[in-house]
Amino acid sequence: MSPAEASKSSPYKIKVSATVFHVSLVVSFALAFGLGHLSKASSSSLESPPVAVVDDSVLTNLPIPSMTEGMKPIDMKVYGSDAAAWVQATEASCAEKDDDEEEDEDEDDYGSLGQHLMLDFQYLDSEVLEDAEKLASTMIDTLNKSELSVTSYHCHRPSGIACQWALANGRASYTTWPEHGLMSLDVFLVKNGEDEPLLSISLLPNFEEAFSFADPKSQKKPKVNWLLKSRGFEAGEASEGDILASSDMDIYPLGAAARYKKHVASVKSIFQTINVYDVLTDDRTLEDYEKSLSGDDSYQAQNPELFEPDRIVFMGGLLQSRRLGDAAYHEALVHPGLFAHPNPKRVGIIGGGEGATLREILKHDTIEQVIMIDIDKMIVEISKEYLPGWNNCTNLVGRAESCFEDEKAAVYLEDAFKWFKDRFLEGAELEGTEEKFDVIIMDALDPQGLTEFVANLYTDPYFYESLYRGLNDNGMLIAQLGAARGLNDPPEDHSVDRFRLKYIEGLAKAGFKATREYAEGGCGFGNPWLFTASFKQREDEFNWFANDAEIDYKIRTRLTPTIDGNTPLNYFDSSSMKKYKYPPKSSALVHCRREPLPKGCETIEDSRASDKVSILPAYYESLESFVDKGVLPGWYKDLFASYSGDHLRPDGDEFAYNPDGDRRVHFD
Repeated sequence: MSPAEASKSSPYKIKVSATVFHVSLVVSFALAFGLGHLSKASSSSLESPPVAVVDDSVLTNLPIPSMTEGMKPIDMKVYGSDAAAWVQATEASCAEKDDDEEEDEDEDDYGSLGQHLMLDFQYLDSEVLEDAEKLASTMIDTLNKSELSVTSYHCHRPSGIACQWALANGRASYTTWPEHGLMSLDVFLVKNGEDEPLLSISLLPNFEEAFSFADPKSQKKPKVNWLLKSRGFEAGEASEGDILASSDMDIYPLGAAARYKKHVASVKSIFQTINVYDVLTDDRTLEDYEKSLSGDDSYQAQNPELFEPDRIVFMGGLLQSRRLGDAAYHEALVHPGLFAHPNPKRVGIIGGGEGATLREILKHDTIEQVIMIDIDKMIVEISKEYLPGWNNCTNLVGRAESCFEDEKAAVYLEDAFKWFKDRFLEGAELEGTEEKFDVIIMDALDPQGLTEFVANLYTDPYFYESLYRGLNDNGMLIAQLGAARGLNDPPEDHSVDRFRLKYIEGLAKAGFKATREYAEGGCGFGNPWLFTASFKQREDEFNWFANDAEIDYKIRTRLTPTIDGNTPLNYFDSSSMKKYKYPPKSSALVHCRREPLPKGCETIEDSRASDKVSILPAYYESLESFVDKGVLPGWYKDLFASYSGDHLRPDGDEFAYNPDGDRRVHFD
């Protein structure tokens, strides 16, 4: 066989030992691993975005944060350039949730996804605002104090300092403008549970204190404005395009800009969360408020009560009371009914935990006993500490300093609805153990709250029966019923006011013969507020129409005298009572939109317009009953019916006061 033929039939073979093969394989893997790490490092060094301004500050000297207790320890690295730096975690920072802690949740039931706290600082030290290391150290200390863990942060220098912080349960950032002494800071925290408190608001004092870097070259003190916004979708009703349904507190003051606002207190009872804020309203300036605190000879300092912030109370996120509306609301709730009663001696309060309703009742010298029943002890306690003006009886002669401690007041911290049913329902266990009341005032939940508890309360016939049976024969029931109707509102049976309608109907079924409805616009709730006064006997309703002279006479003779000699009433007088005599026109219009058309909603021509106007039956039927009983002459009913719209309050609708005791009707 020739060499060529041998070459074709037998190809060359290379023999490699097993040792050489394995060594080559290991070297290849090591080389690939090394090149991969080198490539990753090169890629990381190129991640820095272009920075327009570069100076001599070395941002790579930024401090490394530590994890808070209970979190996994992590290794941190700092790298970057003179103008930008990153601090990043190399491992996961949060412990994984145990399988047994996982909960099945409805995919569509998002609820509030978190809270976003935003702070704007003014009049800060410009040198600090350019010190990246100082700012980062302050942020780390503040986050540690707030028990928040940092997973990474990134700083760069556009003009001042801008940093973004990734947190274990959210994010944070700040930006400074040194030349103007300004800084903007925000913190977003994820809300992990429905009952979780407002996380961000508890951090507010930490950030305010830490970042208020006073400028030594200026006499101006650092100023802080802040907002808190809920982020997410409404729980249970979330769909694409929906926004989070905010509570009163979310809208104002948390979500609104104000010259001054301060978080005063937050207390969580077993029933609800109670929050108190001080807010400088738009009709007051920060300059005047600060001057009122100066103690000098200025008008503001001599009259500080005229310039102080409004104190606002929220319960369960809903606006409950405010200092600037306290007198209007509580005096409208109490005094029209008490002055309409011939001699109120024993009064019961359902709710009223702030003590202001009790305060107003104790201004009546005829009172022998007041019983206040509120289920939430914490409301009473926080009112004593943070709302002293609401329950202060110091200026009333013969009263205790705290209205809660007055000898004529008894405060029961229990379920008021159960309390009445247990004592006044026929056959109840405690029937006959409690004296009946002359007046009962219900300062409880607004009927617009579409919750199961509100529904049970306002549709419970046994509760209405207990109220009726708990009153003396000439007794009255007074209640606040939430925001008044608007002119363009749908009828109550097709709106959030459906339980208010149930309340009126429930009282009638329980035996109350007449109910007067009135509104007050000065309560500070945005809309006018609606109240009702219900009478066991229709004849007693006649006292509701007392004229100015009678009301003024009762104010002078029936009120408790004051130490300073001034009237104890800040808002209510005979002029106020004049507008309470009849319901607002909007009540008539909305009521008469119901189908079928309610009795008494006959239409009449309005002389000022081409449209028709309806009359609420209460306007007409009450006067008709007076005529039928001989209290008023027949021509009064015909004359009254000739009025329409706003003319339902004629100037001549007056009863002349007669010392001999009889009333005459006259028209000027």
